[in-house]
Amino acid sequence: MNQIRRRLQSGLLAAYELATRTRIIELPPIQRLYARLYFVYKRRVEARCISAVSAWITSGSVVVDVGAHVGFFTVEFARRVGESGTVLAFEPAQSNVELLRWNLRRFALNNVTVMEAALWERSGEGMLYLNPVHPADHRTFPGDLVRPAKTTPLVSSVPQ
Repeated sequence: MNQIRRRLQSGLLAAYELATRTRIIELPPIQRLYARLYFVYKRRVEARCISAVSAWITSGSVVVDVGAHVGFFTVEFARRVGESGTVLAFEPAQSNVELLRWNLRRFALNNVTVMEAALWERSGEGMLYLNPVHPADHRTFPGDLVRPAKTTPLVSSVPQ
């Protein structure tokens, strides 16, 4: 199982790297392929926690997805809260936000508000430390590795 997981991850990372360097149209086919493969990977390998949280999310709920990445959990949450609920998806990395919004259009979900910012203890501007080989591992703190960084908006509260 670990070998399968590593192969899937390396293939997804290669697709993501190619996708984010290719800006031909709004979303190039390779970027769409990455998003679709990522959803398959998450459903098959890492989605066990969806059933664990489903009891907490009911129709009409408000859910905050911090570090939404390309929207796997955002989509699942949006389906569970229904049209009367709301999901607030925070994602500071622009390339991830593009795929997140594409996935929301793909699944025709209109109950999600995407915030292209990091949720933080204070509002303002901060640093986003990027992991060049793992797009789901960008951070708002440097950690113990040297990472490229870019400024990003920080917000300390959710919109009303």
